[in-house]
Parts: sequence; C-alpha cells; structure tokens
Amino acid sequence: MSSTDISLHNNVPIAHEEHDHDHDHHDQPFIFKYIFSQDHKVIAKQFLISGIIWAFIGGHCLVYSVYN
Repeated sequence: MSSTDISLHNNVPIAHEEHDHDHDHHDQPFIFKYIFSQDHKVIAKQFLISGIIWAFIGGHCLVYSVYN
C-alpha cells in the first residue's frame, strides 16, 4: 500500500497519510466508568443488576414474612 490511502466520507474522497495509531487511550477507573457513567449501555447494566439485587432482597423478605 502506498503512503497515502484514499477513503470516502459522505461520498467525498479523503486522503489519509499513514502514521502510527499509538494514541494514548487510558482506561477509566472503575468508579468513573461504572458508577458515574453517562453511557446508556452502562446505565442499562446498572439498572439490570440493581433490579436483580432488589428482586433477590424482596424475595427473601417475602419468604421470611410468610414463614414467620
């Protein structure tokens, strides 16, 4: 491949120079990635996990109240 690669963006040809793609991508700490996230996919996982936990707690409370 040559040093210049042609690609299309919105049907307009764009030339890209080859270069290293070693950008510094730092992973976020757990608390910022999963607790204070604004990503809708992470929020959906939080909602699912918290719903399962509360269903488990509610089920135990129901069983406890029935048998006591």
